[in-house]
Amino acid sequence: MGIENERLVTNPTRDLYCPRCNLVFDKPKLLTCGHCVCEGCVLVDKNTANSGMFKCPIDHKESEKSRVTKPSNQIMESLANLNVKCPNFRLGCTSEAALKDISTHLQTCLHSHNRTKARGRSHKRSSSRTQSWVNNPQLSVYMCPGGCQSKLTLKELESHNCINYLSQKVQSVTEESKLRIKERDERIEVLLESITNLSLKMTCMNEEIHQIKHKMSVESSPMEATISNLREDLREFKQNSDLQFEKQESDVFSLILKTK
Repeated sequence: MGIENERLVTNPTRDLYCPRCNLVFDKPKLLTCGHCVCEGCVLVDKNTANSGMFKCPIDHKESEKSRVTKPSNQIMESLANLNVKCPNFRLGCTSEAALKDISTHLQTCLHSHNRTKARGRSHKRSSSRTQSWVNNPQLSVYMCPGGCQSKLTLKELESHNCINYLSQKVQSVTEESKLRIKERDERIEVLLESITNLSLKMTCMNEEIHQIKHKMSVESSPMEATISNLREDLREFKQNSDLQFEKQESDVFSLILKTK
């Protein structure tokens, strides 16, 4: 139940990671075997919820929950000076501060969880609610240790079931996928109808073009015959002209000879 990796601004050393949730310590506790884990990991351990004991995830030695203590000052100081993002960074807060100063920042954060719940209330009352949210671990949000990636409060974790949560998520994604597939099929039907209409229009246009070509062919036949006749007449006229010219030339030549 440590600090989310998305909130880290600087890269912490490996000794600041909880061996149970694999996240940076959130309120670390020292076990009797000498290893540290998050306070939340101890509180929400379902395997030892009723026994009052906690099994270390490293050496598997059991420690009494009532005997867990704070770790060394070195670890606490390293955590306190660790730069992190505001817990409300997903709501739009861009503030960054040392972990020890985050509780002070949350008192005035405009994106505070309790502030969004208490719209219209006074600033003083909203700030007091925010402070109680920070100081009360029951209201803090933790990452599910079962691996389903859900974020829950300690109270919600008591009744949380990873299988049910994932089943609901899969069902939700499946329903959304079915809706998208239905919308896609509807769009495909519209496109197919449009393509069919275009094909019919193209067929009609091809028929009209064929008719126009046929009409032009019929109308051009007499014109071709007329042109052929004109060509024949022109050829005959040229031949007659040539003969007449030759005759006139011969007459002129004969006249010249007689004159001499």
